[in-house]
Amino acid sequence: MAALCAIVSVSYRFYDTDLWLLLAHGRAIAEARHITHEILWTWPGYGNPDPAASWWTFRLLAWWLWAAGGVPALFAWRWLSTLAAFGILWAAARRMGAGSDAAGLEHAPA
Repeated sequence: MAALCAIVSVSYRFYDTDLWLLLAHGRAIAEARHITHEILWTWPGYGNPDPAASWWTFRLLAWWLWAAGGVPALFAWRWLSTLAAFGILWAAARRMGAGSDAAGLEHAPA
């Protein structure tokens, strides 16, 4: 049930306008085959150093997923990364001593 709630919580339509900027940067990296360190996609900052150039791996991965499968691939990535984060948190809680009843895995008494 917790996994289903996590999936539903990240299943909403993309309204983030920065997503298209991230995809453009990822495409530029993929096509140029090197990391771009200047802003090339917006007019006000064109040619200035890109302060977020360190996020190139995220941008490149997002572009590859988008190119391979479009929006469904990005949704699958969101679902898998959310489930992985919850799984890591669950495992950490168990390792710190949380019982299965705290993780919501035991059945309610009849």
